[in-house]
Amino acid sequence: MKTNLKLAPTVKMIETLMDCHEREMLELEPCTAYNVPSTRGLYERAYIDCINFIDTKGKKQVGFRVSALGKRFLENYISSKQ
Repeated sequence: MKTNLKLAPTVKMIETLMDCHEREMLELEPCTAYNVPSTRGLYERAYIDCINFIDTKGKKQVGFRVSALGKRFLENYISSKQ
């Protein structure tokens, strides 16, 4: 499936990106694929990166962290809302 990456992220994608960024700032475990359509769209736009991590129960998990491009997007988004 081909997507148009020039489209702005949806509200749900922005909420997911903000949630992942907040988790990073609080040094919690990375976001996991709890909202697949949003994470897929963010990954396709290069706003998040995939990482492997060990959770608190010792299990290997796949998670996401906000990329540099995602952080720039959030900065611009937040500054435009003020």
